[in-house]
Amino acid sequence: AYFPKHEDRGRYKHAGEITPRYILDADTAGRIKAVIPDCKMIIMLRNPVDRLYSNYKMHCMNKARSVPINDYLANADNFEKGLYSTLLDNFFKEFARDQFLTLVYEDVFLSEEGHYTALKTVAGFLDIDADAFSQDVIFKTYNQTSGAPKNKGMLKRLNRIKKHMRKWGMDPVINMIKKTGIREALFVKKDGAPEFTKDQRQDIYKYYCDDIERLENMLGRSFSVWKT
Repeated sequence: AYFPKHEDRGRYKHAGEITPRYILDADTAGRIKAVIPDCKMIIMLRNPVDRLYSNYKMHCMNKARSVPINDYLANADNFEKGLYSTLLDNFFKEFARDQFLTLVYEDVFLSEEGHYTALKTVAGFLDIDADAFSQDVIFKTYNQTSGAPKNKGMLKRLNRIKKHMRKWGMDPVINMIKKTGIREALFVKKDGAPEFTKDQRQDIYKYYCDDIERLENMLGRSFSVWKT
């Protein structure tokens, strides 16, 4: 329902969407190929240790409390989302390599220059004009809410209301409400998740070492930015 209607598709060169979840399911690549075999895919890879911590913060938020880090790390399933070479292999078996553009989170977001370089790379990949992107969209930050909700029940009700509003085509109203910061102010505690210690980060990195090496061989590029 979010995509252009059939009669409007001629107005757009491309239509797409974004989610980190497709890459996690081994069957997804085959299902995408069955529907849109000539699609182009852009993959953003982040330091797997930082990705794991981000996921931990979200876990705390969903639980509405600060979950002990050791309890979270004891679940091996939480680590699998950072085994990028294994996850990408499922897609590379189904699609040609030139259908993929792989970006590195740290290269894109650590500097304004990196941001613009990535933008031009994406535009080249999609054969569109990089200068046509709106500046307020380019530098807008998303998904910065972390910690635990002050009232989980209230947060669920808010999300249900938002779902119905989207169904009724009220996205402009939702976006206007988001800009007020009311969700963060009323429902989220910013200090809900403790930091990983240096030792914990080093131990986690050791878990991912072999996969990072396979990823470098697979993509033909260095991920030294993750090794420092």
